[in-house]
Amino acid sequence: MFFSISTSVIGKHTAIADDDAGSGKDAGNTYTEALLLEFTGDVQNFTGALTPYAVPEDKYDWYKIYLEANTNITIKFGSSVYDFTGIIIHYPNGKASIGAMPVAEKEYAVTSKVVNATDYWLIKIYSTMQTNNYWFQIELSTPPTTTESDKKSAPFGEIWLLIISSLILTLHRKIRK
Repeated sequence: MFFSISTSVIGKHTAIADDDAGSGKDAGNTYTEALLLEFTGDVQNFTGALTPYAVPEDKYDWYKIYLEANTNITIKFGSSVYDFTGIIIHYPNGKASIGAMPVAEKEYAVTSKVVNATDYWLIKIYSTMQTNNYWFQIELSTPPTTTESDKKSAPFGEIWLLIISSLILTLHRKIRK
């Protein structure tokens, strides 16, 4: 199963702060309150909004998605605000794993990871400076597996590395004599 969040086909969206990912409510502000994303296919689009200076304050939207071990996660993320806004994939315990930030209008950030455990993985979207709308697209896939014949045959580059290493060692020994 492969997980990718992408914005190339989504474009700009106007999101409502209390309807993150079409849930009818605000996504959680901490990882323990993460909103479960129901994933129903190979590709799915979501939108949301953050209002860091509103009352109550909404600087973070946390989501969780159930992924099996060895699932490749790729996230493409876009936002109406590009300063101090980004997305981070977190381990199930809430610790940060890998993140990305959009750098300019009409661009999007990409981040990816192969998850190492079957669990609810977390996605944190943040904006600490301005109110903004954001979007993301999720796609899931499984990385290719290595076959037994792949394991038995050494790649061409590794063979050359061994040959060159042997030559360098031989030259080094001759120079020392």
